[in-house]
Amino acid sequence: MGRNGVGKSTFINALTGQKSLNSGQILLNDQRIEDLSVQEKSKLISVVYTKPEVFGNYSVLDVIGLGRLPYQNAFGSLSEQDIQIVKKAVRQLDLEELQHHLFNTLSDGEKQIVMIGRAIAQDTPCIILDEPTAFLDIVNRRRVIEILNDIANDLKKLVIFSTHDVELISKHCDGLLWISKEKLKFTKEKRKFDQEINTLFNL
Repeated sequence: MGRNGVGKSTFINALTGQKSLNSGQILLNDQRIEDLSVQEKSKLISVVYTKPEVFGNYSVLDVIGLGRLPYQNAFGSLSEQDIQIVKKAVRQLDLEELQHHLFNTLSDGEKQIVMIGRAIAQDTPCIILDEPTAFLDIVNRRRVIEILNDIANDLKKLVIFSTHDVELISKHCDGLLWISKEKLKFTKEKRKFDQEINTLFNL
């Protein structure tokens, strides 16, 4: 969390190796993230951005299938195992009725859930999301957060997301990382969450 303009998106870009560091280093499995190839990073971290990408005439199934790109052979075709993983992601997110719809015809909430489906299909131990609920109504916000909870708890993945929805933190998160005065701070003590958020936003 952090106020507007403090660097939340920059921090996420640094975590994923898309932003050069002025100092220090980021280690992933004891390796410097800049030393990993794109394919190696893609097998460890999947990213979901605030606004879903544009996918032309791709169907929901096609978009989720793009999560398997890091594992595909030189011909770029999905293996039987890839197909099963994609179908499992569709079932996990209750997207069966939408799987053959064109991605660009979906609502913003549905698009965001499909992008999370692509991240699930990518099958990385860590999923990072940049304000995944920013443009969603309250129903879709709750659904997205419930999905992220299920991913963390049922699939045993690390889920990191930035948000301005302060009411989500105490109820759904195991840790709070915030940026203030160019410093990163972190706590896993839930009793401190509200106190730190109130201080951060002058509530």
